Amino acid sequence: MMKRININGDFDVWQLGTSWAPMYHAHMLADMWRYANTTNASHNIALSTDAPTFAQAGRKISQSAMITCTSAAACGSTQNLGLVYRGEGYEWAPCWQQQTTILFWVKSTKTRVFFTGLANSAQDLSCPMAYTINTANTWEYKSVTLPASPASTWYFDYRVGYSLYFFLASGSMFWGTAGVWNSGQQAGDSSQVDFNDTNGATFQLAGVQLEVGTSATSFGVWRFEDELRHCQRYIEKSFRPPGSVACRASPGSSSPKPFIFHEVIHACFAGFDRGPSGLPRAAFDRLL
Repeated sequence: MMKRININGDFDVWQLGTSWAPMYHAHMLADMWRYANTTNASHNIALSTDAPTFAQAGRKISQSAMITCTSAAACGSTQNLGLVYRGEGYEWAPCWQQQTTILFWVKSTKTRVFFTGLANSAQDLSCPMAYTINTANTWEYKSVTLPASPASTWYFDYRVGYSLYFFLASGSMFWGTAGVWNSGQQAGDSSQVDFNDTNGATFQLAGVQLEVGTSATSFGVWRFEDELRHCQRYIEKSFRPPGSVACRASPGSSSPKPFIFHEVIHACFAGFDRGPSGLPRAAFDRLL
């Protein structure tokens, strides 16, 4: 069993594009990752070649995901902002009722407390974990260990099994108790910094790994073709990465299930593999 549970933790695969200005709520960025923003602030998101160095990470990390606040607005009590990875139930099965560890590299212009964590598909069970960015504009390595998840309601098939989130702002409606499993969608507590209150603020994420166990191990590196193949369970395009598709294809889907363009005649899907639902999943550069 591969120790890294999540796909595309190094942000190597960006089949839907590499930059958005501005980014829209629920839009996917790097494969498997999406932007969640219910605040009044606006942001740009892009692939960045700024990443931890070999001297820092002990391996080559080529890029990171970068979010920039372009229109500041304080986070309201019923609002939140974050980057969210949603994984299939098949991924979650090894983690169920086990202690898990999240490790990652982070860099921001904002210091103080941020939150990462896990939640179930229904968002009625979540475990926020605090970490502190100590120095602005500096890559820092972090790891947090979560207590074993309750039995509760989880999916173990092709449906969304879990969410791995990184919150940058959260209102009081989403505050809970850090370090334990809470009922509801709890993103952190009152110590969470408000990323949204500063124009030009940046936040970067790299080398994200979810693994079973109580301590962080070295990042599980996969060959690029294997990483891409895992991503193509959910979307596949007919041209070479990392170019973007010309038309948006359900980027705001709340589920990683495959999609197709229903307007295209069925024959156009010849040669594409089929996703977990049995339907072809493809993204076209141009429709004639």
